[in-house]
Amino acid sequence: MFNSENIQIVIRKTSTDGIGNVFKAFISALSIHDDVVLHCNPEVVYGQYDTIMNEKYIFSENCSKQIENVYTCRLLVLKSEEEFQENLPNEFWYTDGCQNHKFNHLFSFSKLIDWNYDPDKLCKQLKERILNIIDKIIFKDVIINELKNMENLMINSENNNLAISVRTWKSHHEKNINRPYDFDIYKNQIITVLENNNIKNILLSIDNEEYLQDYIDLFENYKNKNLFVLKKPNYLNDTQFSLIKVLILSKCNFLIANRISTFSELIFWFGKCKIKVFPLF
Repeated sequence: MFNSENIQIVIRKTSTDGIGNVFKAFISALSIHDDVVLHCNPEVVYGQYDTIMNEKYIFSENCSKQIENVYTCRLLVLKSEEEFQENLPNEFWYTDGCQNHKFNHLFSFSKLIDWNYDPDKLCKQLKERILNIIDKIIFKDVIINELKNMENLMINSENNNLAISVRTWKSHHEKNINRPYDFDIYKNQIITVLENNNIKNILLSIDNEEYLQDYIDLFENYKNKNLFVLKKPNYLNDTQFSLIKVLILSKCNFLIANRISTFSELIFWFGKCKIKVFPLF
C-alpha cells in the first residue's frame, strides 16, 4: 500500500475503453492506495461515472492533493502476491504496469491473470484482495434499486440461472486474436448447458439487435424456460445500463460469454468467482 494522505490517484480512461477496463484499473489502484477516483467525461461513451458511483470516487477539479494519473487494462498482481500466483499467459502477454512509474514497483510484471475464469488458478491472497475491494465499492441508489428490481424479476433462486453475453464486434487492435462472431458457436454451447443443467431463467445481453432474432428462435424450442432480453430503459444512460448488466448477469449460476472480454471478466469477479463460465473463442 502506498501510504500518503497528500496523494490522490485518478483513473483517466481512453476514448475507446469500456467500463471493464476502467473498473480493472480502479480495482488495481485501490489495491495500493485508499484515495482513488474516476475522471468523468460525458462526451465519451461509458464516461459518466458520476451517475453510477458514490461521489467519493469521482474526481473533482477542486482537489487540493497531489494528482497522480494511473491507468491499466489489467487486474494487476501485487508484488507481494508474486510468489504465490502462477502466471496465466494469454494473447496479450505483456503488461506496462499502471502507466505511472512511481507505483510500478508495487506490481508484478511477470504474473498475469487476465481473462481467466477458473477460481482454482487464483491464489488466496489475490482473490481475497480483489473481492474485498469489490465489496467496498459504493454504487448510487439508482444502480442498487434497478438491480433489485431486475433480480426480483429475472433470477430464480430455486433453479439455476443462465447468463449469456453475446459480443459480435472485434476491436481494431486485435490483429492476432481469433474472435469471429458465429451464432452456431453460441448456440451449441447454449444447448449443451441447457441439456446438462436445471436452468429456469435465461438472461441475454447482446450488443447488436440485428442478431437477436436468432436467439429468440432458438429459445422457442425451450417453452419451459424464461428468456429475459436485457434492453436499456429510457431513464438509464449507457454507463448505468452497462454496469447494471454486469451486476445482474453476475447473479447467475452459469455464464456463456466471449473469453477475451473485460465485460465477461467483471461478471466473473462481481459474481465472487462462483459463476461457472463457458468462455468462447
